[in-house]
Amino acid sequence: MSCEYIPAVRFEDTFFCLQGTKIVVSQTAAPGSGEKLTDKLTCADGVWQGTIEGPSTFPVDPPPTFTDVDPVNWCVATVCPNVQKDNAACLSASNNCDETQVNSDGSTTTCKNGKTLYVQSTTPGAPKYAILDSLTCTDGKWVGTTEAHLPFVEASIIATCDAPCKEVMPTDASCRPLEDLLPSRNRTIREFITKRAWFNGDW
Repeated sequence: MSCEYIPAVRFEDTFFCLQGTKIVVSQTAAPGSGEKLTDKLTCADGVWQGTIEGPSTFPVDPPPTFTDVDPVNWCVATVCPNVQKDNAACLSASNNCDETQVNSDGSTTTCKNGKTLYVQSTTPGAPKYAILDSLTCTDGKWVGTTEAHLPFVEASIIATCDAPCKEVMPTDASCRPLEDLLPSRNRTIREFITKRAWFNGDW
């Protein structure tokens, strides 16, 4: 299966993977589960490349290499062609967001008024890397709401991340049959795809 021909849905528009596009896919023995994710995969030389996430007995060193035999369902959880959100790119929060430095694609940048970031939650009992809603740097302060829809305060976060899109964990409800995503004019493209694929169209 050639990854150039894999369609995805974003804002209800169907588009096709190009070389260099990165996605997240599900890899599980239970069809439709979408609970176990691989790392982000890169379309290179016409094939998906990356390493898979295995059962609870993992991690192993090194992790096994991803092949297109592994996933039962395909879900687009994140498509960030330019900048990938990464925990390593997160730095400590600053009281003045104009001076907050973030690492983006290997380059350090400084937040300016109007810039939008996603932040990590420190809410007790929340997943370690739970993502809040986006925050905007306005008049030198981060403005937005928390997961509980309360006004954001600096004490609510442990780090800020420069991220053009939010990481989403796909679920059964957010995945659709591949054939539902392909309009009739893409019938020729459909012939290239021999596996049943599922894509997350919830952006």
